[in-house]
Amino acid sequence: MRWLVAPIKTVAKVVTGNTPPKNERDNYGDEIPWIKPPELGSTEPIITTSERLSAKGAAKARILPAESVLVSCIGTIGRVGIAGTELATNQQINAVICGPAIDPRFVMYWFMYSSNDLLAMANNAVVPILNKGNFEQIRIPVW
Repeated sequence: MRWLVAPIKTVAKVVTGNTPPKNERDNYGDEIPWIKPPELGSTEPIITTSERLSAKGAAKARILPAESVLVSCIGTIGRVGIAGTELATNQQINAVICGPAIDPRFVMYWFMYSSNDLLAMANNAVVPILNKGNFEQIRIPVW
């Protein structure tokens, strides 16, 4: 069998996370899980996190749906996870929101398998960075 391959941006939406201002303490509370790279690395869907956003902080974040595939692209390149609920991430993480042509679990395992390739694609400045534009061009098998 021969797999078709396509740039990730043609079969999924890629969203880079952000950090609501830390100096505004009321951005953080108990409403929405907020993911950072150390919380990635398991195949279990992520539901609970060490830090959560308040409703005010969530309004400043990029909220992602359950089943979003989370990939660390700054610093520790290639740590992967999957959202078990609606959540947000910091700017070190790109989320892949899969379209109908691709299964989120497949994408998660594919990125786990490809972590060395991701690292090789990163700009190796002081801190390795795989920018969103390059990330969106990654070719992934589709069916």
